[in-house]
Amino acid sequence: MLRPKVTTLPGHIQSVYVQNIAKLYGRILDAAEEADDQSQVKEISQSVADRLTIFIQSSDLEVQDRVS
Repeated sequence: MLRPKVTTLPGHIQSVYVQNIAKLYGRILDAAEEADDQSQVKEISQSVADRLTIFIQSSDLEVQDRVS
């Protein structure tokens, strides 16, 4: 879901993508915490934070707001 080609989609689609990324991130973190795998928590968190920066540059304000 964090592929750069997603930024070519319309803004309303990007905002749904960002919202779903947050939902998936929460579920993955929950599973990693249940397994007590702190290294996976850090790795996933860093990966999501790094890749969400492409959405901050979106021309759609709703996308920028959801990423922030």
